[in-house]
Amino acid sequence: MKKSRCLQEFASKEFTVYIFNRYAAEELSTELYLRGRLKTLFRDKGYLTTVPTDRGQKDLDVFHPSYRVKRITQRPLHDLLTEEEDLYIEAERCAEQGLIILKVEVSPEDLAEFN
Repeated sequence: MKKSRCLQEFASKEFTVYIFNRYAAEELSTELYLRGRLKTLFRDKGYLTTVPTDRGQKDLDVFHPSYRVKRITQRPLHDLLTEEEDLYIEAERCAEQGLIILKVEVSPEDLAEFN
């Protein structure tokens, strides 16, 4: 007997975790107070890191116009959003093109203070 399409899609543990994370994110996004606190946390304490993909390793050479976003290491988001907004926009564009992996993170110490 064949499994239904729904069961086949949920057969993967990674996909199931992704769906539950997505559901939790949508539920939490309706909490305005929590959203405001998280925005403030990421704006003030968050940082940006980029890592080139295999394709980006080849394409983002010194002569590429987006070379400056090839390796960004823990750059504070506050600085990017106020002084160097174009750098963040360029990093987003390169991530969409598959040239870099873009990570926006908060340190565990700052996250512990969030409570």
